[in-house]
Amino acid sequence: MFDYFLLLGFLFGLVVVFLLTLHDLKWGVLLIPALLPSYLLRAQISWIPTTFLELSIYLVFAVALFKVGSVLLKSKSRSRMLRKMMKIFWNKAKGLHILALILFVTAMVGVIVSDDRRLSLGIVKAWFFDPLIYFYLLIFVLGKLEDLKKMFYLMIIPGVVLAFYGLIQYFTGDLLMDGRVRVVYESPNYVSLYFGPLIVIAFGLLLHNFTAKKKTWRFEGQWGIMLGLGLGILLMGFILFLTQSYAAWLAVFAGALIAIMLIPKRKWLYYFLILAGTILGLITQLSNPKLKAIFDFTGSSSMHKRLEIWQGSLAIIKDHWLFGIGLGKFQEIYREYIPRVFSSPPLDWQVLHSHNLFLMFWLNLGVIGFLAFLGILIYVICCFVKLAKNKRVFQKIRLEYFIFLGILVTILVHGLLDTPYWKNDLAILFWLVVGGVVWLYNFGLKRRAMK
Repeated sequence: MFDYFLLLGFLFGLVVVFLLTLHDLKWGVLLIPALLPSYLLRAQISWIPTTFLELSIYLVFAVALFKVGSVLLKSKSRSRMLRKMMKIFWNKAKGLHILALILFVTAMVGVIVSDDRRLSLGIVKAWFFDPLIYFYLLIFVLGKLEDLKKMFYLMIIPGVVLAFYGLIQYFTGDLLMDGRVRVVYESPNYVSLYFGPLIVIAFGLLLHNFTAKKKTWRFEGQWGIMLGLGLGILLMGFILFLTQSYAAWLAVFAGALIAIMLIPKRKWLYYFLILAGTILGLITQLSNPKLKAIFDFTGSSSMHKRLEIWQGSLAIIKDHWLFGIGLGKFQEIYREYIPRVFSSPPLDWQVLHSHNLFLMFWLNLGVIGFLAFLGILIYVICCFVKLAKNKRVFQKIRLEYFIFLGILVTILVHGLLDTPYWKNDLAILFWLVVGGVVWLYNFGLKRRAMK
């Protein structure tokens, strides 16, 4: 009976997404980031596993294709209209199309290299194909700068709901043996990887509303929104604190420093408050053996474990530098390399990831995929730099600019000690940032053309 109602809820949710998208394609695109946790709702169509998040993306994409097809059918000269569409498609991102294609092709090579094709195809579908679909939906469908702000507010809502559930877990004692909270995820680290960027988004929105002049306020009950954002930050921040993920704390600290750039003056005061809050958080951890063990490179600390994992990962890359080891094979290959790399048993034999974003790309996609990923990062950074140089455009996009930059910094800093891409929601979050920056850059081009 429970499974029956769960299935009905699953289907009802998809119908809602479809009808909303059919009514207005833009709202379907804006809704996807708010559905990131729904990848945990899994189903199977024939022999193909899927998720609610994935099916939602496909529904939005199908509606978009239908609308494009309708335009082509109504056009007097379909070939000319098609050429015009292809030109627009190319000009939206130019070199990024090639880098994205290379990344996807190397992921498919990872399927060929892997001896578990079903697992590898699932990874390609969930971590490359689906995010790229959303990337293109974002840059082509969204039309107004205000849309991005709406998307940010929508993204925070599920984070606050999940944080509230985590709070219930905390007060009922439903915690892991080490006292950490995991909400609905398999690991507290997954909670921190998701909550980190959301806190930066909420913090950026709060600063923006706090410093905005009253005559520019566009929402009724602006103080209520600020109160809600503040409470959301406190709630998600508390759950992040309970994950005891110091890498996430560091990443959020770095992202928050970027968000403070939204303050027009007296930035030093906010930097001081962030620093004071960080120091206060560290003080609460002085008695925690985990904090004391960070700089212990010989005992059974998490940092020592990471050093061992990085050492093993580099040894694997040395032997498989060109094509990588294939998708989804790190845990198995790492165990095989343990006798070759370590003279004594390592601290951890069961390792799912390399605990480094950049190593993971090289391991899974080989050197070409790794370079394509670096190329995408360089492309995005160049867009940030060019946008900052155009003062007139920059003043229009300050909020969106610093939020996207803050999220990217959060991902990259966290990526030094973990793998904030290789999961369904995190992969889409990364391409959301890429798509958002590309959209802002095209917005800037339009502004320059109007001068």
